[in-house]
Amino acid sequence: MVKINGVSFEKQYRRTTSRPIDSTDTWKSKEDAESYARNTDAEPYVPYDGQVISIEGEEDIYILVKDDTISTEDGRKHFKLHKISTEEGADDKYLSKVDPDSAKGLITFLAGIDVKIKAVIQKLIAEDATFSKEISSKDYVQNLIGWMITPDGHIDAKSLHLRDFLEVPELRYNRVSITSGEDWLAPGGGIIESVNESSQTLTLKLEPGEVASLAVDDICKGIFNNSTGFQTSYFRITQKISNSEFKYTLRSGYSYHPQKAMHFVAYGNFTNAERQKSAYSTKDYKRYLAGVNNWEITSSMVMMQLGDLSNLVISGLDLSGYSAYLRNVYMTGTIKQLSQDGTTEVLVPAFKGEWKAGKYWYYDEVTHNGSTWICIEPSTTQEPSDSSTDWLKEVSKGDPGTPGKDGIPGKDGADGRTSYFHVKYSPVQNPTSSQMKDTPDVYIGTYVDFVQANSTDPSKYTWARFQGIQGENGTQGIPGVNGEDGRTSYLHIKYSNDGKTFTANNGETPGAWIGQYVDFVQSDSSVFSDYKWQKIKGEDGADGKDGVGVQDVDVLYYLSTSSSTLTGGSWSTTAPAWVNGKYMWSKTRVIYTDGSTTETDPACITGSKGANGTNGSNGEDGRGVTSIVEQYYLSTSSSSLVGGSWSTTAPAWVNGKYIWTRSVITYTDSSSTTTDAICVTGAKGETGIGVKSYREQYYLSTSYSTPAGGSWSYNVPSWTDGKFMWTRTVVTYTDNTTWTSDPVCVTGSAGPSGKGVKSFEVLYYLSTSSSTLTGGSWSTTAPKWEDGKYIWTKTKVTYTDNTTYESSPACLTGGQGKTGLPGAMLRPRGEWKPNTEYYHNDAFVDTVIYNGNNKLCKVTHTSTSTFDSTKWDEFNEFINVATNVLLAQNATIDVLGTSGIFVGNLEKTQGWMITEGAIKHNQTGFELTAEGGINTANGKLVLTSNSTVIRTNTGKDIALFKEVDGVPMIDAKNINTENLVVTSGAKIGEWDVTATGLAITSQNDANILLNMSGTKFLRINENKYSSLISARNDSGSIFSLSVYGSGNGLDIVANGGEKNYGYAIKSAGQHQFYQRSGDIWNAPGVLWAGIIDGNGNISRSWGNGCTVSRAYRNGAGDYVIEHNAGSEYIPIATAIHGVWSIASVSDVNHNYFHVRTFHKDGNYGDSWSCVAIIGRNRI
Repeated sequence: MVKINGVSFEKQYRRTTSRPIDSTDTWKSKEDAESYARNTDAEPYVPYDGQVISIEGEEDIYILVKDDTISTEDGRKHFKLHKISTEEGADDKYLSKVDPDSAKGLITFLAGIDVKIKAVIQKLIAEDATFSKEISSKDYVQNLIGWMITPDGHIDAKSLHLRDFLEVPELRYNRVSITSGEDWLAPGGGIIESVNESSQTLTLKLEPGEVASLAVDDICKGIFNNSTGFQTSYFRITQKISNSEFKYTLRSGYSYHPQKAMHFVAYGNFTNAERQKSAYSTKDYKRYLAGVNNWEITSSMVMMQLGDLSNLVISGLDLSGYSAYLRNVYMTGTIKQLSQDGTTEVLVPAFKGEWKAGKYWYYDEVTHNGSTWICIEPSTTQEPSDSSTDWLKEVSKGDPGTPGKDGIPGKDGADGRTSYFHVKYSPVQNPTSSQMKDTPDVYIGTYVDFVQANSTDPSKYTWARFQGIQGENGTQGIPGVNGEDGRTSYLHIKYSNDGKTFTANNGETPGAWIGQYVDFVQSDSSVFSDYKWQKIKGEDGADGKDGVGVQDVDVLYYLSTSSSTLTGGSWSTTAPAWVNGKYMWSKTRVIYTDGSTTETDPACITGSKGANGTNGSNGEDGRGVTSIVEQYYLSTSSSSLVGGSWSTTAPAWVNGKYIWTRSVITYTDSSSTTTDAICVTGAKGETGIGVKSYREQYYLSTSYSTPAGGSWSYNVPSWTDGKFMWTRTVVTYTDNTTWTSDPVCVTGSAGPSGKGVKSFEVLYYLSTSSSTLTGGSWSTTAPKWEDGKYIWTKTKVTYTDNTTYESSPACLTGGQGKTGLPGAMLRPRGEWKPNTEYYHNDAFVDTVIYNGNNKLCKVTHTSTSTFDSTKWDEFNEFINVATNVLLAQNATIDVLGTSGIFVGNLEKTQGWMITEGAIKHNQTGFELTAEGGINTANGKLVLTSNSTVIRTNTGKDIALFKEVDGVPMIDAKNINTENLVVTSGAKIGEWDVTATGLAITSQNDANILLNMSGTKFLRINENKYSSLISARNDSGSIFSLSVYGSGNGLDIVANGGEKNYGYAIKSAGQHQFYQRSGDIWNAPGVLWAGIIDGNGNISRSWGNGCTVSRAYRNGAGDYVIEHNAGSEYIPIATAIHGVWSIASVSDVNHNYFHVRTFHKDGNYGDSWSCVAIIGRNRI
């Protein structure tokens, strides 16, 4: 429905098929009506498209629509029934566009809808939206699926994602609080609102009146997530700038700054003892701290820990397996101990030693008269005895035992030995035998043994500095007390990649973390927690800022009236023609990828024509112009050079292609320059045609179903009984083409009443619409064609009984045709030159300058050595024109003013400005841009209409913008767009649009099918009972996987090792695995293979399934190979030396084995050998 000046036109249907009359036929049964519509019986019928059919006994009516399933080779037209509702039935099936209405089912808008009132839609764009009832998703079920918002503000949804802060009075969910990570009770902390990393300043998010809980020297940490995972930021508060703003510094060795919205804790303080107490809990334990004055929490800071103690080592004791550590414990009341059986409770007594007269309490334990007693009353002053009622004897005094038998005599002890203390002196700490002496010196060496004589071996002595640092004359100090026995301390070092487990080779392989501890035991501990760990490999630095590249370089030109300043012109990327008295300037503009630009300083590159000077001496050869050659390019694009090549011959114009041109200027020194290419023609427009004439033709036929037995004539024949009159319209257009309407039978044979045709008239109607009769009246006189109006016609038959019949009106003519071909473009070619081709065709008309006059080419030709005036017309040129009115038959204007063309009222308060190829209204800002687009300025394009139709040139409706029940909507069968934005929460079929893609859940039949051919496809869940993914590609690979860096190309895991479980990979056919130079091969089977030379060295090796840490010669023909394959391996060895050696494997142990080589004579001897380790690989 199109609204034009407040008048609505009902849609009319044009008669396009042969039929006697338009009528509604009533059939006795649906089978008869279908037989008529199909038109496949032996006797042909005359059904037509759009014919209305009714059936006796049915309220509904039917319309005939084309049936494409029936072949038309028989020359007939075939249709099928399509039910249409009556007005009463339509009320229950269709929505009204003019009256308030409601839909019983869900209405889906595929492209969304923009409304300012309430609506049930998937996408809502509204400046002001009010909902009086609940709004919810289609599949909403309370507390299960979907979402709903109630009018009083309650929301039931699956999840909520916020980009900033959430502020609520209380967070509740079944009154259960869940913390993932650490939960701290500390002297300080907070939430970060913003961070300036360059100045190392952070701002806290505080509520009005809230005081920050931070102090200088606070030790802080927080955990946040970035693209590589969860990270921890450690920082120290160094300065308080304001109540919410603080300066900070990062912990040494750590690079992560605090982050916006990060929650952090101040768990200690470097200097303030009052802020060194805190407590925190994890999912494994709860810990209470005191004296936290450093980044790391040591065991001395732990006052109490409850839960898992596996990470706690106190005084060298591993507390794994225990659940409570307390520094000092004070307890009152009753203590019960639960047995390991889980049911037996045992009270724990409070032991108070020997009983003394006084008051005791329940379960106090004392000893008295050799027995142990426990108080069983709340309190007592009784003395424990067998008759006391307040005491329970726990342990009775035992009777004296019988004397034991004499023991077995012991063996004689070893003879006693005399120990001797030996002392030597030396001037150096590690002397030789000759440097040892018996007189005191700087160093003293001592040892003890059972040999009287002093040894001359300096290694037996333990050396220490004897003489003070101050020299031999230093004051003697007070003798000190005897020191404890000296003990050797050992520094132990291990490595880790993750700070949780050792690296390979039990931590001997260097990694990102280093662990250290010192004790008096020589061997390294294999307990990870014994080491104090510190990360020695820093995190990757942040990505550097993107570099700035060059996006474009332009050379700009300026035609100035001065050689010293820029005057009287403007900058352009097109080089202007040289003009005497003017000066050409140039500069270069560089546009970078970040949008910034730089420009060189302007330079004057040409001068004006000077006066004749006196003859000077012969100068160097000057550079003149030897030729200017025009080049042409036939491109498929009007904006870039595509699909062609440069040529000096002007190409013929081709529809859909664009002619570009440039000039190649060659100078007398053989150098040359090329001007910028410009597009000089557009694509061919469609030829417009008009209506030249239209006439009715008549045919007197012997058949009512097809014209037969006569001929077409422009004269109306007399009616003849038994014959049938047909008519058609012949339209002749201005290009002499014609169109003929389908013939229509307008009269039948004599009816039962015997009436005939009395008269026959053709009526015409000049309408303002091509779809409805509007704005005119019927007339027997054919009107003249008018642009914007449409000629309709119908036929009126008057019978002998004065009844009449009128055919359905048909629109014969359309509006004005499209603009015809563009005219030729005037193309200035500069000064006339001989032996040059000049054009006058549909594309170009060349102009030249000859003897100072402008000439216009009359005919395409190639110039000779002399100017031929018969091929040229005078073509006057005005440099400047100033006039109020310009009338021109043809005009080519390079520059028309500087402010464009204004079309509007004289006061210029309302009108349109045409400038630089665009048309823009000076008040509303509405603009038709130079690129062919529409700029509405205020972001709105308002078409005032109840419904707006977008229709093609062929009359097909593309989309209908309409309003139903006050709700704007778009009705379109297909939408084709380069960028379709569907927001999260919308649905495409059964697929849900999420923030990151498409999702479908609980749909067993959901699938994705890519079927390029029967031999090339990718199918996901094509059949829910077979494979989830199936693919085939006979002409190439199905999956091509590649990865760079530390990622894996393919990870496949089949969980479960029982025979009933599936396989990770099950394959058949040809297989090819290959290893490039430098690649790692780590697979079950041959884990490692190598060649061992006669000295026990590894000559060369292959394989990464395990690591052979070393191989060495242990003796003649005995080689030891050490590895990390554990015990699950099988070694194989064979000798390769040329002396008939034999190799065998022996002593196959955990992580090492021996290879023995011996000669044919049976003796072991050194030999080269090949060794392989087979087994399960290590990953």
